[in-house]
Amino acid sequence: MQKALRITGVIFSKQFKDCAVMVIGRPLSAGLGFFVNMILARKLGPEDFGLYYLAITTMMLTGQFCGGSIAQAVVRFHSHYVTRNPERAALMFKVALKVILAVGGSLSVTGLCLSRPVAELITGSSASAGSFAFAFVGTLGLSLFQFVLAVYQAHESFRRHMLLELLNNFLKFVFIGILIAVHGASPTLSVLAYATTPFVVATIGAFRIPKNFMRATGAEKQVFGELIRFSKWMMLSFVLFSIYGRIDIVLLNRFKGTTQGGVYAAATVFTLALEILAFAVFTVILPRVSRLTTPGELRGYARRILAVTFPLTLLVNLVLLVTLRPLVLSILSERYAPTIIILRTLIPASSTFLIALPLTTIIMALNRPRLLAFMDFAVLIAVVGGCAILIPRFGAPGAAWAVLGSKLLFLAMVLYFSFAITTDPPARRGDDPAENGSVPRSSHSYPTTHSRNVKTCAQSRTL
Repeated sequence: MQKALRITGVIFSKQFKDCAVMVIGRPLSAGLGFFVNMILARKLGPEDFGLYYLAITTMMLTGQFCGGSIAQAVVRFHSHYVTRNPERAALMFKVALKVILAVGGSLSVTGLCLSRPVAELITGSSASAGSFAFAFVGTLGLSLFQFVLAVYQAHESFRRHMLLELLNNFLKFVFIGILIAVHGASPTLSVLAYATTPFVVATIGAFRIPKNFMRATGAEKQVFGELIRFSKWMMLSFVLFSIYGRIDIVLLNRFKGTTQGGVYAAATVFTLALEILAFAVFTVILPRVSRLTTPGELRGYARRILAVTFPLTLLVNLVLLVTLRPLVLSILSERYAPTIIILRTLIPASSTFLIALPLTTIIMALNRPRLLAFMDFAVLIAVVGGCAILIPRFGAPGAAWAVLGSKLLFLAMVLYFSFAITTDPPARRGDDPAENGSVPRSSHSYPTTHSRNVKTCAQSRTL
């Protein structure tokens, strides 16, 4: 009877409902984005779709560099100060918004001016300069969209957070559908529609966030330094993660042209669903892991999560590989038949995230961002080196093999470090603000379970 009551209490708890919203909503949002990309892949064809995907990849990389890392840093500090110093917590939002406007605006203007040489560098031709110009302008909109999501996350408004993500992909579908109906498929105008959407969604979302942080006063320079000092390793990890997640597409287009790049890009769209599912699980379990305080608890968590994610990964691989050919040909067309060969490598590669990402929460919970940066740098070197060796000889399949090798390396490092660091004394947590000097211990120290916050990457990949 008591066990039944405990289960009932968990099911009706706010935390469980919020988790259910994220787990259900993320795949729905990803599915909508997948549907939009598949429509464009069919309408544009491999070469033009390759150009379109290169441009939006550039937008996502620059947007994550600007908005993603700062937004997640401010979520971490808002959680730290919200009960002890509400004024400083509000000031975190204000300073972060200023940083995003300054950096995002600068990146957009600089990229707009350099769109022609960037297009020539990446594609070997200036014909796609317009697509890259729109992509760089979209950097600011994407950064603002991520800031609004971060405010919802910090206030634990997960339903609004998820609705905004769904609205983002729904409006992409509407804008691109109108574009195709009125003008026909075009890579440049498709990028314009894609880049316009986050500006619209960020504006809509801004109406529902609390505005009191704009009136916050205090030592803004100190808050700025606090954000930068804490987030420097997270920012490096975030940038490296974003680069190595897309660099295979860039290198393939550079070495083999946009036709092979378009076929490969269509394959990566299929695997995004796996990665987004992994990030949804990551987001759900993150708060629970952050409350664990001892190495024994964390090691027990690692064993329990492996007992779930390992068989789940095997099942996902089995189902997808068996149904792969009819699935690809029914959604796309015979023109994309080479995608099947690529997916037989990329599906196992992406499914490793179902095991690795939940375990990274242990590294984050123990405040070891240097390890994350180290692992991301190692994976970047592996994927660039693998692509440089394999793409000139094997083309798109070679890029897929390089990605598989780098993902297996990441999984091996995560497995090693997630168990190795839980044997260390719990006192080694040098990234707590009270320990690294950014916050006086006497005035703003916080319980350990609250001061160990982390970044949430699910947003960077679903955009």
